[in-house]
Amino acid sequence: MMGMDEKSGLMISGEEYARQCIRRLMKTLKRSMIMYRELGPDFQPYLAAPMTDVWMLSLSGELIDSAESLLPELKVLIVNSSVEDGSLTTTVSVQWQESVFTVSDAA
Repeated sequence: MMGMDEKSGLMISGEEYARQCIRRLMKTLKRSMIMYRELGPDFQPYLAAPMTDVWMLSLSGELIDSAESLLPELKVLIVNSSVEDGSLTTTVSVQWQESVFTVSDAA
């Protein structure tokens, strides 16, 4: 698995590319990319809903489904979400090949 680094423009591969894909996926809304309408989690049902445990579990499920469908060789292990001052921060722990790593959408 390889692609272009979104900051430097250099070729990256392996775990570094997987991290970039997951980070981009967490920040992309479903139906927002013209050629890739299925990419990303569907946040729309969660916007006006009250934040409950079910809300957080459903949102975590959206992230897991979208990550594992984009990268089938990836296994999502843990999704941690927290809300502070109206801002949602999500951290995803994944297993890719032999390595386990964590990716956060805050960066």
